[in-house]
Amino acid sequence: VDPVPVSAPVNLPFQRHNLAIWARNDTDDPHFAYWDDDGKVFNPAAGGISMSGMGDPVGDWRIIQGAQSPNGDETIVVGVALNSGGSTGRVMGRVLTEENAPFVVWEDMVVPTSSGSTNVLATVTQTYWWSFDVKYESQSGRAMVVWSNWSSGNQGISYSVGTGANSWTERQDITLPESGVVRQIRLASSPTKDEMILVASNDDDEDFAVVWNGTAWGDQRTLWDSGTGDTQTDVNVEYESLSGEAVVVYGANSDDLKFTTWTGSGWGGLGGIINNLGVSGNVKWTVMASDPSSDRLLCGVLTTASEVWTISWTGSSWSNSELHTSNAPGTTFPAVDVAYESQSGKGLVAYGVSGQSTITYSTLYPSGGILSTA
Repeated sequence: VDPVPVSAPVNLPFQRHNLAIWARNDTDDPHFAYWDDDGKVFNPAAGGISMSGMGDPVGDWRIIQGAQSPNGDETIVVGVALNSGGSTGRVMGRVLTEENAPFVVWEDMVVPTSSGSTNVLATVTQTYWWSFDVKYESQSGRAMVVWSNWSSGNQGISYSVGTGANSWTERQDITLPESGVVRQIRLASSPTKDEMILVASNDDDEDFAVVWNGTAWGDQRTLWDSGTGDTQTDVNVEYESLSGEAVVVYGANSDDLKFTTWTGSGWGGLGGIINNLGVSGNVKWTVMASDPSSDRLLCGVLTTASEVWTISWTGSSWSNSELHTSNAPGTTFPAVDVAYESQSGKGLVAYGVSGQSTITYSTLYPSGGILSTA
């Protein structure tokens, strides 16, 4: 099936729920497909997200982040696309509004600025960082988009809040606890109130966190500022589903994971997790997931030595660390992810192994938190 331009609405034969978005090497337009709950397959005929009219010819999207509204039929996807020549890129967003379902129409995300408006959130000199993110507030349903503006001061992250129908507040900058060009951003949304936590790492190898209280950014927390050696991709955050408290993890140039907690009103101390696994590599990438029915969290780690290991958060402490492979296919990308099933409470760890064309996975059973290869 040929890709369908966004200007030609697509009539889908089923109600859409989950959406997959990816880049293809045969076209500059990202592609998408909906999950068919009845047929248990992704619909292959959804089409492409046209990037025509976006200025300088848009190249392949390298990094993609997306979110779906909890209160309505809206999906936002933000990505960094290579400019012509391939040395720089632009961060841009597209919004899927389903008011005219079952027709599919992607619109530009256009953010007001002090001098007008723009559909280019940032121009970046390096296109391989997760330097932006998008989440929805759980109660209001408002979208929050954050991105590195590639400045070197202490206002290196900008944001805009959705006000409905693909309308946005004027771009504002966040005052940060550290200065430097922000490379990596992770954003988590509280399940119990309109609160978010942003964690980031900059080119000075400093990790930090900032809290959104539904109105403004504040409650800053420096996690690591001890100079070079940090990997800039090791910081992450997730909320507990029931308590609304959060856990932040980061590497700090160590093979042990570091962490701190957010109680909803203040930060805990900075602590370390001894993995007891005998790994030789430092923490390079982290991924996190929360159990919808408890305060348990699952954290996956990829090290600088291509090791993949996981550890579980019980709601008050860490336990059950396990090494899954010492032979991940690379370390320049996060070759591990974690998730929880929505009903059973079982966790899932998926990861790559060098030389294998299939994904390897393990299951985490809630009774005792024991990981078992499936």
